[in-house]
Amino acid sequence: MKIRTTAILTVVFFGFAGFTGCSSEKETETMTKEEAAGLAKTDMFSDFCEWFGWYGDGICDTFCLYPDPDCEEEQDCYVGGCSGQICSAEKDVISTCEWTAYYGCYELATCDLLPSGNCGWIGVDSRFQNCLYDEGACPYYSLPPPWWCDGGRLVDVEQDAIGCPRPPMCVRDEGATCGGEHDFQCDGGFFCVDGTCTSDQPCFVGGCSGQLCTDDPDMVSTCEWTDYYGCYEFGRCELLPSGNCRWVGDSNFENCLYDEGACPYYSLPPEWWCDGGELVPQDPDELGCPVPPGCQRGTGATCGGEHEFVCDEGFECVDGTCE
Repeated sequence: MKIRTTAILTVVFFGFAGFTGCSSEKETETMTKEEAAGLAKTDMFSDFCEWFGWYGDGICDTFCLYPDPDCEEEQDCYVGGCSGQICSAEKDVISTCEWTAYYGCYELATCDLLPSGNCGWIGVDSRFQNCLYDEGACPYYSLPPPWWCDGGRLVDVEQDAIGCPRPPMCVRDEGATCGGEHDFQCDGGFFCVDGTCTSDQPCFVGGCSGQLCTDDPDMVSTCEWTDYYGCYEFGRCELLPSGNCRWVGDSNFENCLYDEGACPYYSLPPEWWCDGGELVPQDPDELGCPVPPGCQRGTGATCGGEHEFVCDEGFECVDGTCE
């Protein structure tokens, strides 16, 4: 057994030495990179990249005996997880080992760098995403209404971590349409002014505790602290379609104001309260508290009747209709 091993190593050695002798000078180079890559699959000793000067030539060669410096930026996505289901910029990412059917779909994809700079799964063809859908890995999205992005800009959104496609987003930045019939909202950092999104800030946060939202950049106040001032960390000072500067925010902001006792609670009006009229949303008050909608009774609205509805100022009730 020992003699046989020595003989094999001798053959490999002389084969290696013979090859180097006929290819040591670059002017005699006759091998292409494709040929070298093919030989490198079975030859674990020959450094083709060293012989032909392919290290650091600006092209990532994965068949080199040693790591090619050109691959450092390109080779920064790695397959990890117990089932090879994770594509990440980190090496040796681990996971639990339960099997999910869609993991098999990754045989149809490669883990590579996406245009955004994130690592993600890229299908070799449509079979990859079809496989993900067939295995229930990807959600189905409802089509938005046709006017959804009128006056905005559609932008493709990168696939998710699983490899599922995601619908495009509508960007409303500088110059985009805002407000109007569909109440289009500008993106963060932009403000709706006269129906157009702009980065020119029309409303300013002021006051000693940052609790005021006004159109005056130098607004000051006394410096006592009230607990609900802390809620403004969750709100935004914005110009509303009405032209008023007000604090606005999501449910976290409003819930905070209620929890701190800043906002009053309103009783619900009777169901018939605005029958034959038009409900009109109201701006939040100066603290940011919601204000119940109003009922507008202008031209064509119902008036009089069982509930003695009264027309708005400037209109007259004629035979049960505001004119």
